[in-house]
Amino acid sequence: MEHVELKREMIAVCNFMNDKGVNQGTSGNVSARTDEGFLITASGIPYKKMKPHHVVEMDLDGGYRGDFLPSTEWRMHLDIFRNRPEAKAIVHTHSTYCTSLSIARMSIPAIHYMIAHFGGGHATLVRADPAARAATEIFQPQPAALAALSRRVKAEFDPKNILNPGRMG
Repeated sequence: MEHVELKREMIAVCNFMNDKGVNQGTSGNVSARTDEGFLITASGIPYKKMKPHHVVEMDLDGGYRGDFLPSTEWRMHLDIFRNRPEAKAIVHTHSTYCTSLSIARMSIPAIHYMIAHFGGGHATLVRADPAARAATEIFQPQPAALAALSRRVKAEFDPKNILNPGRMG
């Protein structure tokens, strides 16, 4: 099994999100780019029970290796990794408030002055089709935000900072 430490870090992120109430149960998923394609959490495995062998290795053609099925939303991760070479990891949550706003087809208003600095008005919530193919068409962040993130985001997962990027060193 390859990428054991990265898989452990991904599981730690999933558990951290559940502990903080961002996700519940097995909702949401985490993926990380590798030289061979990407890793993604398995479908239907509770994060508290997840072990590194439950994290599925996928290639950029949609093939996977292992005894477990990838997250049902693997296509969205695949499309983002294919079309956004600068993307190193994806943390997909199903937080209560964002899910509620998405169901109501509402956007998140810009409530902090730094949002204007990054060229934003409202944050658009991704509403992907059942096969999650629309995500890359919708997922078009502002160039200034991408530039700022590329300077700030660590190459590895850091569960204690993932929900508060302002604390990153």
